[in-house]
Amino acid sequence: MMNKNTNILLLTILSLAACRSTSTFPETDAAASTSSDTAISITANGQQSPIDTLAAFYGAYTNYPGNPLVTRAYKDNSTLRQYMTDDLVTGIDEILASFDPQGGGYDPFVCAQDRPPEFSFETLETSGSQATIRAYAGFPGTPATRIDVEMIRENDRWLIDTITCLGSESSVPQSPPPTDLPSEPGSEWLRYRNQDYDFGVDYPGGWIVYETTVDDPRDIDPVEGYVTFSDQDGPLPVALVISTGAISEYRLVFPKSASAQTLQTAAGYQVLSEEQFRGEQYYIILHPTDDALRVALRVISREGPVDTRLETIINMMLDSFVYRNS
Repeated sequence: MMNKNTNILLLTILSLAACRSTSTFPETDAAASTSSDTAISITANGQQSPIDTLAAFYGAYTNYPGNPLVTRAYKDNSTLRQYMTDDLVTGIDEILASFDPQGGGYDPFVCAQDRPPEFSFETLETSGSQATIRAYAGFPGTPATRIDVEMIRENDRWLIDTITCLGSESSVPQSPPPTDLPSEPGSEWLRYRNQDYDFGVDYPGGWIVYETTVDDPRDIDPVEGYVTFSDQDGPLPVALVISTGAISEYRLVFPKSASAQTLQTAAGYQVLSEEQFRGEQYYIILHPTDDALRVALRVISREGPVDTRLETIINMMLDSFVYRNS
């Protein structure tokens, strides 16, 4: 039987924070704090506890110069690689390979777009050569993201074997799911609200939401940003593509396909259903009064039609979509 304890370590990496602030971390009975200049070994993974090892890894990872995913440093850099099993590296490779080069994606080590400056750790379970650690990663003033890390002990060293992204505890307010929505195991549906473009959509509570803004002034692409919905296994089946400007500008990037159809959601919005980019399905939800705003629901499926379960989820997401001021 695994034993639970409340051993907590708070790791604050000040070199990545612009100012000192407090993130929304869970309250604990006992905590110790340290910073990036505290003496935590990030090169010698020896007789450390699972939490010490994990804190050392994230200290090295968040302070790594450049992007360790782009340079594949997580595979080649000895300081980072010493903390990981071969299975973890293979799993990270598969997650990165699943990302669409045109948008979406996240850092699977920290379950966010950017490397957070603050972490806390809690031992959930430990038994012999196995341990489960709950990490809380966050930015000042924002809800912490929960990350479950499975660790194993090999040759007197603790190694990270799997990383599971759980999302934040209060990142999206819950709302009652519409009737007959398909359920994810053990989860309720949540409501995503975009304040900048004033729309909302429901999604399965077991999924994780990532927002990406496209703000390069040299980019003539009409896309303003992406909202990617992924399940906990890593694949990115669904994304919202936010675009502004005339439809003629949109068509320069997303030409109308020969198979395009016009649909209608339960809320009465006109939807253009068409295939784009090697078989991806786009549902372009037109704004009823603003011709310069549209949101496309993109289904990332390049290996044939989606299964019945995902198709049902897509239909329910479309019917739940609402432009708030329309």
